[in-house]
Amino acid sequence: MERAHKVTPDSWAAAYYLGKARLKLKDSKGAVPLLQQAAELNPDEPTVFYALASALRELGRTDEAKQALRRVNELHTSSLEVEKKFLQDSIIVGAR
Repeated sequence: MERAHKVTPDSWAAAYYLGKARLKLKDSKGAVPLLQQAAELNPDEPTVFYALASALRELGRTDEAKQALRRVNELHTSSLEVEKKFLQDSIIVGAR
């Protein structure tokens, strides 16, 4: 994973998966910068912010962890609104 991140430094996925691996290895300090990079590269991916919140919480950086969790909530809320609109449109189209 480290090689993938070095080869594709602009890949949010490479940064995310390397950050997740470090988090699993209990290296939260090493995980945070990678997960922050992944969040900057893909600010619409809730799993990145959830992992970031976990790493920050492990380091005792609770205010930053809460902020990351708020972003997860925002993304899930907007995703649910899109799904709800899609279902409503589908029902209307199907009623014809």
